[in-house]
Amino acid sequence: MWSRSVTTMDVAAEAARRFLVTRQPLAPARSVEGGPDGVLEIFRRLGSIQFDPLSVAGRNHDLVLHARVAGYDPAWCDALYERRELFEVYNKGLSLYPHERLPMVPGEPAARGAARATALRRIPATVRSVGLGPRPPGILVRLRLRVGAPRPAAKRRWGWYVLPILFRDRVVGRIEPRIDRSEGSVRVLNLWWEVSCDPRRVEGFVDAMQAALRAYLHLASAGRLEWGPHLRMERRLFLTRP
Repeated sequence: MWSRSVTTMDVAAEAARRFLVTRQPLAPARSVEGGPDGVLEIFRRLGSIQFDPLSVAGRNHDLVLHARVAGYDPAWCDALYERRELFEVYNKGLSLYPHERLPMVPGEPAARGAARATALRRIPATVRSVGLGPRPPGILVRLRLRVGAPRPAAKRRWGWYVLPILFRDRVVGRIEPRIDRSEGSVRVLNLWWEVSCDPRRVEGFVDAMQAALRAYLHLASAGRLEWGPHLRMERRLFLTRP
């Protein structure tokens, strides 16, 4: 049972961003050592990862792991699933969980062996895994973020399957890639930069973006990157080979 008394704490938006990208862990990118053990480490940190077999720009769980595990290979996650070290459970959406987070039915002896997923009781909440800070079970703290004056709102239309571009602790843009497995390529259909970001003027960004694109080509098992005809600046700036 969660406590009915909820404490409110003011937190600066900048501090919240820095904390979250470290805790998730997203900064630095792909900082967890590769291999199945690295994949399990991320599952233990996050608690669960939503599973979606749709693979337009990559399966959702693969994209989550790719951003965090060095040299991520989807075969690592598939092997863990085949060994039943990962389970799929419906928790508002179909998700993958490490087996140690799947409690047995009360009174069900472990000696009976494998059990159906429907025989397992409801998964505990994962607030501590995705929240802003670790707290003892049963204690929730409501955070009120202190933000500056809002910028002029601009209505934008994103593509159908768009991925965020995170640099340090900020989302600086969005990219719409498509994996073409028949051609062994990745096509960038569109790319949108935040109004505050000029990729040519941000120190260290070009190298980081090139490294991210190379890693994405590896994930997609693709040999080349193709840019939409209107993305001439990006094609020159981020000339990338696997």
